[in-house]
Amino acid sequence: LGYKFDEIVIRQLFDKDLSGGMSTNEIIYVFSQMGLKLSEKEAIEMVKEVNPKDEEMYEVNFDDFLKIMMSN
Repeated sequence: LGYKFDEIVIRQLFDKDLSGGMSTNEIIYVFSQMGLKLSEKEAIEMVKEVNPKDEEMYEVNFDDFLKIMMSN
């Protein structure tokens, strides 16, 4: 399938419902598990950075989010 083991583990950590997308709640949860506090506003900004057309759903495709996270 083209995924490395690390990517599979990261996918399972972030995409709790395995929907292929990440909600702001999933992002906040994972950051809290890493000991980082992320507000809802910050999570929404992260989603908008990856998916600027998302006006209401506040969900981002996992693969797009992963690319952004790995580039920073």
